Amino acid sequence: DGPREPQKNHLMTCLTFVQTRFVLLTCLGLVYAFAFLSAIGQNAALFDLDGLTPSWPNWKRVSEGGWSIRSSPTIMWIVRPKTGLQYDQILLLIRWIGFFASVLIVIGLHCFWLFALVWLFYWSIVASAEHSTFYSYGWESQMLETGFLAIFLSGFTFDISWLRKKKESPPPRQSVLWLYRWLCFRISLGAGLIKLRGSSCWTRKTCLFYHFETQPIPSPLSFYFHFLPKSMLIHGVDLDLFVQLYLSGLVLIPGSNFFLRNLRRFGGSLQILFMLNIALSGNFAFLNHLTIIPAIATLDDDFLLFFAGRHRTSRLQYNEDQGQIKKNDDRKFRFILRRKSRYLLGYLLEIILCSTIAYLSIPVITNLWSSTQVMNAAFDPWRLVNTYGAFGDVGTKRFEPIISLTDGNTWYEIDFPCKPGNTTRIPCFCAPYHYRLDWNIWFIGFPPHYPMLEQRERWLFTFIQQLLTASGDNNKIPKSLQLLDTHSVKYLFKQHQAPFFHQSPVAAKVDMYHYQMANDLFTILFRTGKRNSWWNRTFTQELVPPLTLLSPGGGTHQLVRWSPPLNPNKLSSSQQPPTQRRLQRLQEAKEDASIRRVSV
Repeated sequence: DGPREPQKNHLMTCLTFVQTRFVLLTCLGLVYAFAFLSAIGQNAALFDLDGLTPSWPNWKRVSEGGWSIRSSPTIMWIVRPKTGLQYDQILLLIRWIGFFASVLIVIGLHCFWLFALVWLFYWSIVASAEHSTFYSYGWESQMLETGFLAIFLSGFTFDISWLRKKKESPPPRQSVLWLYRWLCFRISLGAGLIKLRGSSCWTRKTCLFYHFETQPIPSPLSFYFHFLPKSMLIHGVDLDLFVQLYLSGLVLIPGSNFFLRNLRRFGGSLQILFMLNIALSGNFAFLNHLTIIPAIATLDDDFLLFFAGRHRTSRLQYNEDQGQIKKNDDRKFRFILRRKSRYLLGYLLEIILCSTIAYLSIPVITNLWSSTQVMNAAFDPWRLVNTYGAFGDVGTKRFEPIISLTDGNTWYEIDFPCKPGNTTRIPCFCAPYHYRLDWNIWFIGFPPHYPMLEQRERWLFTFIQQLLTASGDNNKIPKSLQLLDTHSVKYLFKQHQAPFFHQSPVAAKVDMYHYQMANDLFTILFRTGKRNSWWNRTFTQELVPPLTLLSPGGGTHQLVRWSPPLNPNKLSSSQQPPTQRRLQRLQEAKEDASIRRVSV
């Protein structure tokens, strides 16, 4: 029973997934970290008592309505906050603990209790936002399903001494790896089917003609992809559908011989490369990064040796007869009994887990083959098995709502961190960080704009109201300003010469513009002689007319329509929107009729 020969030991590691588990769980911890970091930076402004859509009233209504932890597994059922302030403080603590726990996962602490903690905490954040649309994206359910499986993949042990290289890492459960492959297959197939059943542009092969321009947050590379030859974009649609519809099943190929194993490797690698290509073409939050994770389960240790090195795998010794890590012969009977009991418990949990996932997959499979397929839907309250899909419908034109503030004389546009606004600002790379306000305001650009504003994104009126109460001199800075571009906030509110440092804005409005990419990436980067414009824009309509507060500075505020000054020379605009030109023509007509002018 001496050490195995090096060649045989290497052959044995070809069939193992210890390194695979390490890479998969580390990547999941990284995605968790960005998800919690996004919540730390934005959720207070979104969901606190003084935020855009406070969570406390919804939680109070839900908790009093008879719901329980069986319908929504949030930690709030255990803590039971009594006031809105306590509720906000608990959520803040959840975000920070979840972030630090994710960092521990990234550095290699892969314990089941840690994955259970971050899964429960992220569920608590998602549950706190169910009353709004800021967490209504499909990747929230995908994160919960991926994180739930990680609890079982990490192993049921509190012993982490193997991190100090004193023990071998226990092998992962093969059944959990297959559940990850099943998740990868459903994500890819669901995305392909929803495209065929959604917008006709996928069947006409024209979707990529405008997808890169109309996606939520374009990146600089989007300007490269958009101006590719149309023949390449047509073939890109073919490749997209071929990978998602016809090659997604490769990840489910069983077997360990050379041919079958390489087919499975090829299928998983293809899904990973496909997601990396999409991630380069735009900013899709952590969707692409999260979708890569289940595909990693198709890659065994031998494949990953090219990227992760041999040192971790070479430390493993395997018993060829028993198919598990070899132990010393002098182990005591008590230790062996405890180990066998742990294995029996693990097998029992595997059976329960696989049976549960199989049962919950029935409505998901039915939905996939239905002609009325629904994407990004959950069929169980805990979101353990869900249906996914993205961009089943692609818009042909990009419309951007632009918010402007005035001091009574000049209109100033405000910029968001990454969404298009200023036509000369360089687009950003922000993924996997998720700017939720930038994403949500993108939906208002879908025509018809008013129903989307009134039914889905009514938070915009609360946002305008908070902007009209902001003032830098009196430190009246609402939390919602944290959601704006820092340079824009500094220019408008936080400098002594800023227009809204000594006084709050007089009025705010929202104009709708049609945005088009000005030129391809390389032309913009290498153009000399003048400041480059990334976008061309055209005014289309006044979405929200100028509004002001009925009683600014009082206990309650009400938005009412603001009457601008009749003297057009006193009300200039940095962008000269057409609404101002119409006001000027109206003023000229009134002057001809000898109507007395009134200035601010």
